[in-house]
Amino acid sequence: MNHKYDQYLLNEIVTIAILLSILVAVIIVITCFGIKYFKNQQRNNALACLMCSSILIGVVVISCSSLIPYISDLKNQAYIKYDGEFYVEDGDYDLRTGAQPLVRFSKSEEAIRYKVCDDAYLQDGYHQGYIIYSKDSKVIVEWHCDDCN
Repeated sequence: MNHKYDQYLLNEIVTIAILLSILVAVIIVITCFGIKYFKNQQRNNALACLMCSSILIGVVVISCSSLIPYISDLKNQAYIKYDGEFYVEDGDYDLRTGAQPLVRFSKSEEAIRYKVCDDAYLQDGYHQGYIIYSKDSKVIVEWHCDDCN
C-alpha cells in the first residue's frame, strides 16, 4: 500500500531481531561458562548455567513468535483502511513506554489496543476520519480526523 508503512513494520522487525541477537549472545556466553564449570566438576554452577540458558532459550522462542504478525503483514501488504467514526480511549499514553490506546470503530462493539507509529498521536474522544492499520500486528500506521488539530 505504502512504502512508509512497510518501513515502519520493517523497523519493528529489525528492533526485535537485534534484541534477540543480543539475547542469543548472552545465552552463548552463559553456556560457555556452564561447559567450563562442568569440565571443572562444579556441577551446581554448571546446572545453574544450564537452567539460566534454558529459560533464556524459552524467551527467545516466545519472542520469535512476536515477529510472525509483523512479517505476515509486511509480506501480504495487509493494511486495512477504516473510514468513518471511531472512538479513542486511553489516549494519554507515552510512546516510549509502549502503552497502547484503545480504539473502537463505530461498526463494532469491541475496543482493540493498537500500537501507534512514532509520528502519530491519537487523542481521546470521538472522531470522524480514517485510520490505516496493519491487520495482524495491530499497528496504526496512519490516521486523520476531521476535528483534530
